[in-house]
Amino acid sequence: EGFQEICARYYGHCTLLDDQVGRVVAALEQMGQLDNTIIIYTADHGDCLGAHKLIEKGEFMYDEIYRIPFVVAHPNCENPSSTNNDFVYLHECMPSFIEAAGLEAPTNLDGQSFYSGMRGNQTSNNREEVFCVFDRHFTVANQRMIRTRTHQFTFNPSDIGELYDLEKDPYQLENHFGDPAYAEVQKDLMQRMGHYMNELGDSQSGWFRRMSPVY
Repeated sequence: EGFQEICARYYGHCTLLDDQVGRVVAALEQMGQLDNTIIIYTADHGDCLGAHKLIEKGEFMYDEIYRIPFVVAHPNCENPSSTNNDFVYLHECMPSFIEAAGLEAPTNLDGQSFYSGMRGNQTSNNREEVFCVFDRHFTVANQRMIRTRTHQFTFNPSDIGELYDLEKDPYQLENHFGDPAYAEVQKDLMQRMGHYMNELGDSQSGWFRRMSPVY
């Protein structure tokens, strides 16, 4: 019963936002600027909304939170109504928007522009995984996650790890961490995570390195 009310309110907020976006589009059209404007609809995070018996965001690294929408309306789109399945990060909006403005992005920025994908170009950035961080936001918990197209590993510094087979279990309900059948996958993902943590100077890298042999 509680989840039903929460979902109803959430969908109500979605409808409200949709109406406001419609007002912006109508205003742009009235000003004659619609064909000179790139419209982007995205979010900083998702909401479990009852999935995994959870609501909102927090110390749980599921697709409901991290796989967010990124919808682009580009007046010069090369392939209207197309989709792009590249892995991208939100902080890469900055170099993408700079390129969209016809400018050259500084070379010291993290990430890469995905403006080509925003225009409907189907070329890939060839990124094989993403690395995500949850760091004590309203809690004392830390988490790290590495996600490929087929599997996801989550490091919980004070608890058991999580390993999901996204092809067989897209809703991330069955934890295969420690499962001998997934030993090679687990080893590979942990090595990838260690690389990211070392490269970024992650505050948890030392603990992860010490824990890895027995985790």
